[in-house]
Amino acid sequence: MRENLRIHKKILKYSYLFKMMGIISEEEFQKIAGKYDSENHVI
Repeated sequence: MRENLRIHKKILKYSYLFKMMGIISEEEFQKIAGKYDSENHVI
């Protein structure tokens, strides 16, 4: 369980970086962040 949390934090961190670099759109980032936040309350 704890391992999952770390992985999710990494996904969010990299998703944010990708958004900042313009690799993914704001919409895609919200989808990813929303998914992990609502399921696991990572943020």
